[in-house]
Amino acid sequence: MYVAITGDIINSKQLDEEQRDIVISEVQKGFMTISQNVNFVFQPEFVRGDSFQCVHNKTIKTLQITLLFKSIFKMQASDSQTKDKSGSDITRKSIRSYKNLDIRLSVGIGEIEYLKDKLSLSDGTALQISGRTLDTMKRKAQKTIITTEIEKLNKELEVELKLLDAIMDKWTPQSAEVVFYLLQNRKETEIASILSISQSAVNQRKQTANWDAILLLLKHFEYLAQIHLT
Repeated sequence: MYVAITGDIINSKQLDEEQRDIVISEVQKGFMTISQNVNFVFQPEFVRGDSFQCVHNKTIKTLQITLLFKSIFKMQASDSQTKDKSGSDITRKSIRSYKNLDIRLSVGIGEIEYLKDKLSLSDGTALQISGRTLDTMKRKAQKTIITTEIEKLNKELEVELKLLDAIMDKWTPQSAEVVFYLLQNRKETEIASILSISQSAVNQRKQTANWDAILLLLKHFEYLAQIHLT
């Protein structure tokens, strides 16, 4: 069983070429971090200007890995992005553009019947589901969805992920950054050291992100995956 993820950057057209390069560079750094923790069948890579794809086989960890990608993009409006490559301040309009950046994630779970040495040459159920569902998401204004071959499970996940989207829409860049590390099982003290902030600040950002609710959903998804997808 494989998990194919297709991502599409929302509002990327608001960025000029230099701003897009900055965002893509930061996102790719996040990809590298995820790749250190996940043995991808196909590494995350941009396949078109504002879209990326990857494949892994950690079915039970599907939601956790999906949220890692989500947090990477929600981090992009941080203060570190308020200067361009020359060190000059980016205009207020540009900063607003960063704040509006988001990612649409379509996750397909199933087999990949034709697994080749390149993603572009491979084909199968998981890839087809992921790509096909992304197109429907645009019409339905959905941002995160996980689709399997089990319709009853799909309906439950659609409701849960719609609620999760509502939570993630309220993430600040700072809370998304904390979630990014929590999803890697980092302790509050570790995160505080990495971000050079106090542990109490980490805890506050964790609460702002509704981490307790997210953790419950992660555990519930793992339970569902063990029943239906293994």
